[in-house]
Amino acid sequence: MSTIHIVFSALAAENLKTALHDAGREDRFVCYFDNLSLGPINPPDRHVRLKWFEQEFACNDECGFPNDEAFWRDALNENVRKVAWLSRRSAPEYAGFLEWEPLLL
Repeated sequence: MSTIHIVFSALAAENLKTALHDAGREDRFVCYFDNLSLGPINPPDRHVRLKWFEQEFACNDECGFPNDEAFWRDALNENVRKVAWLSRRSAPEYAGFLEWEPLLL
């Protein structure tokens, strides 16, 4: 069974990429780029969050609001072993993990 590593921030993705390379591993990894420590998250509705970002930061979909469809497809794949990497001291990472983990059950 193949392994997919799951991270919840761009910095974690860069660090994991380097670590896998240095270890000589070619494991796949996916990153959840949405910072759930900002904005409304209950219910987890992308359109509600996008509207909040537009109002609070004068930002729209074109300024980097993540499209997370590929992440969810890969991170919930039942045919791979999943390894999640996070720090509970990082609000975006921990919030992303808390969004992902219950969906595995």
